[in-house]
Amino acid sequence: MATTEEKKYVVGIGEALLDVFSDGTRRLGGAPLIFAYHAGKTFGKGVIVSAVGDDEDGMDIRKGLKTLGVEDKYLFVTGKPTGTVKVDDADPNDPKYNIDINSAWTEIPYDEQLKKLAENTAAVYFGPLASHCGQIISKNTIDEFLGALPEDCWKIFDVNLRYNPVEHNKYTRPLFSEDLIKQYINQCNVLKVNKEELDYLCTICGVVGNISNKKKSEILMELYPNIRILLLTLGEEGSAAFWKKNDKKGPKIAYHYYGVSVEQPLNSVGAGDALAGTFIGELLNENKDLSQVDIEKAHTKAVLRSAQVCSAGNSMPPIMKSDIFISYSRRDEKVVIYFCRLFNAQNWSVWRDKKEIKYGKNFRKEIEQAIENCKVVVYFSSEHSNKSKYVEKEIQYANKTGKTIIPIKLKESVLNGNIESIISEKNYLDWDMLCKTIEEG
Repeated sequence: MATTEEKKYVVGIGEALLDVFSDGTRRLGGAPLIFAYHAGKTFGKGVIVSAVGDDEDGMDIRKGLKTLGVEDKYLFVTGKPTGTVKVDDADPNDPKYNIDINSAWTEIPYDEQLKKLAENTAAVYFGPLASHCGQIISKNTIDEFLGALPEDCWKIFDVNLRYNPVEHNKYTRPLFSEDLIKQYINQCNVLKVNKEELDYLCTICGVVGNISNKKKSEILMELYPNIRILLLTLGEEGSAAFWKKNDKKGPKIAYHYYGVSVEQPLNSVGAGDALAGTFIGELLNENKDLSQVDIEKAHTKAVLRSAQVCSAGNSMPPIMKSDIFISYSRRDEKVVIYFCRLFNAQNWSVWRDKKEIKYGKNFRKEIEQAIENCKVVVYFSSEHSNKSKYVEKEIQYANKTGKTIIPIKLKESVLNGNIESIISEKNYLDWDMLCKTIEEG
């Protein structure tokens, strides 16, 4: 078995395709690919295991993967055409999909290099679509891959129930089977579902009665001891995470809910996959036993990434990471620039609003995304910054998203009450802590 240090890959296995939107826009898609992108941006190397055709669409996917930074070594070429999906995004919160199942991803081959990849995989994401539509070849490959994984690998099953349209454009043709769903529920240790999928699982597992989504989730985790974490996506309402933990009274199921408002979402395609990828990436970053991991922090970051996807209308938006986010008043700019040069001399990347925000961009969204994607927030305390409402909101958002905040005192001044409540017990510039936080990322 590979050591923890060697297991650096986060893998999505199944469909890689092109989403074709109603306005003619074409984007890379497929739940496993979206997961691999977001998990890879958070931890290790994102890898997609799938197949494309020897055609122009296949070439476009390969080019797109290079741009996204997703490994394409395991993207095989078959005799079938590259997969496409027509996306009906009239309702941004409830898109519909017409999936072309005569596609290359139904014929993903299995070979020795895939076995080696599995042995070095830290987390894998899979759903029923490729196995159901590729009953002979792709299902065999996915099953073989799952069987070759290390015991401590995160195995995330995305129930992802898809229906193709039949007559009168009603989406009632299932692209899954009950037997397949039950097989993979028994093989995963992380289960991802939405509300409708949760209801379906309860029905096939004999869970009846007018009970809450929370209770349904807990019952499923009790029925399937292999499931250590359950992620429940709730659309506009946010998401809930359930996980098994031990306390003084014995084993119990813990729960964390988090929601964030998205103004004018363009569409929610890939939001759940982005959430799962970010969540698992955060867990892997901590490299600890589940009992020691900060699940709530990982879940909060995952929900924020999911909201970013909805806001951008892009399932795999660019994610620019920085080591340090600078929170300051522009009236202190001269001395702040000096510190920025000092940080740059340590080869640390720095994000500062005046330098990074382009004209015409939404100022608040850019600030929030920069905070989400940084490793540490450095707050320059002065009489000017302590009176700034903008700085106050930055510190509050950094605290809300679980970021490490390190204050630097430029001048003695009375702290803003809301800022003081967050940083009053924090050490001012602790160089060793700053280095350690950035090094551990």
